[in-house]
Amino acid sequence: MVAGIALSGCAAEVDVLDGPNDGGEESAGSGKGASSGAGYGTPCKYLHGEVTLYDWDGDQDDGSYNDALYSFEFATTDIDVHYNDGDVLYASNMFSVNTVVDDVSFIVDLGDVPLTSVPETLDPQGFPLGNWGEHDDIQAVLDHTYVVRTIDGNTEQWAAFKVLGLAPGDSVTLEWIRSSNPDALVVPTQCL
Repeated sequence: MVAGIALSGCAAEVDVLDGPNDGGEESAGSGKGASSGAGYGTPCKYLHGEVTLYDWDGDQDDGSYNDALYSFEFATTDIDVHYNDGDVLYASNMFSVNTVVDDVSFIVDLGDVPLTSVPETLDPQGFPLGNWGEHDDIQAVLDHTYVVRTIDGNTEQWAAFKVLGLAPGDSVTLEWIRSSNPDALVVPTQCL
């Protein structure tokens, strides 16, 4: 069933799945202690979207960091909303996922596959290492799909994104999905 709530940012008529919403109507619902239900009460704008990130120049004070760091959980680049706890940073044509002190997140490149074909879970050890010999920094490639497993003191979630546009050293445009289940990457097909 579908709730009759219309929220901006949804690509489909299904905006909120019926069911309990412990975090309030506008809750993203993936942080520690969040419900691990099948998207119940989670607005589509927190499960699917598109964003353009701009290359971070390494300067924390000039505003470029805010335009390069994205939070799938809160569907924003706004540091005042995600409190510098983003999930992916675009810099020097690379995606970085370890963005806070206690972060043990990983990212893997699945190649040119549709977002609807991402696996529910995966072991990063089965994938090539990133540019720095780990699974936390990886090259941006046009038309490739990436899986991000965010694990830090505030968030445990699965997300994936496909690179729709790429201007190395300038910007990257992503179509992304986020699972409302913190233990598996469940594609939010109702929101696509």
